[in-house]
Parts: sequence; C-alpha cells; structure tokens
Amino acid sequence: MTDPVGHPFPVRGEVAVFRGELYRARGAEGLWPCVELLPGPGRTAPEELAPREGADGSVGYPVPLERLEAWDAVTWTFRWRRELFECTAAAPATLSGDYLGSDERFAKEHLKRLVFDYRGVFPRDEVTELEQHREDRLQPRHALVRRLAEVDHFRPKGLRGPPRPDVSGRCQGRRLGPHRSDHRG
Repeated sequence: MTDPVGHPFPVRGEVAVFRGELYRARGAEGLWPCVELLPGPGRTAPEELAPREGADGSVGYPVPLERLEAWDAVTWTFRWRRELFECTAAAPATLSGDYLGSDERFAKEHLKRLVFDYRGVFPRDEVTELEQHREDRLQPRHALVRRLAEVDHFRPKGLRGPPRPDVSGRCQGRRLGPHRSDHRG
C-alpha cells in the first residue's frame, strides 16, 4: 500500500485478518487471548461471532487468536524536507505527522510544539518516502500461549491446590518467606 488516504483504516492502529477479510482490531480487554474485530461503517459483522460492547461504547467481535490469519500494528512514516515523521492523519491534499527527528532548530522553525513533541501538517507534493510499517502481533502471542501451557504443568508440590490448615489450624504450603509470627522481638 503506497498511500494511507486509500487505506480503509486509520493511519495508525491495529488490523486483523479473519476468514480472508481485513478488519480494524484491538485487544479484547478481559478476554485474553482474544482480539476484537471492529467492522467499519457499511461493513457486515463477521459471521459466527457474537458482538460485545466496549467501555467506549463501540461494538467489537471477539475472536480467539488461533482463528486469526494475521494481526498487525500499522503505522506510516514519511519525510518532509528530509526529516522523518510518523503519520497521524491523512487527507487528499495533506499529511499530518509527529516529528521523529532530533533537530531542535528545524522543529522550532517549522513545526507546532505539543507538550514534549513537535507536529506539523504538510502539503502532499512536499512529502517523500511515504511508507507503511507492520508489526506482527499474532506470532509473539502464539509463542506466549505455548510457553504458558508448557510451564503450567510444572508446579512445586508445596504450591499445588489451595492451602490447607494443619493440626494447629494454620494454613501451610503457600508460605514463601518467614511469617510475622516467626520473628521475636
């Protein structure tokens, strides 16, 4: 993809592929390991998935990671006057972006200061090296789920199950360090 204006999603965020269809996506809060698909206006909801309302009022469709074909974080970068920017908005005539360079003089002369960063809006004909970047979010999570399943089988005997009271009525088996009552003053 060579232009974020023709891209059906925001210039930065997450996208997922489910059954060959590309959707905006986000991590499904409280339903790990799941991702919520966010069909845009005019798009049909993914089949076989139940809707769920998010804290912000938006509706997502949770899907387990193993059912996704891809899940990526997407950003765009470009250069203006040979300086690097991360794209924050795209319009047919302009691109907006956060300055990623370190030339303080350049930033003060040409950009608007935001608390710690600098930002600008640039005519399209002055922008060069527009590139889309994707970071795979799916494979690292698959690896984590596999590792968690592997280590779940190893638990020291003293930590299996809930603690049980001994003859004195005190719970034993989960204490990992000295107890307050073990110290004498």
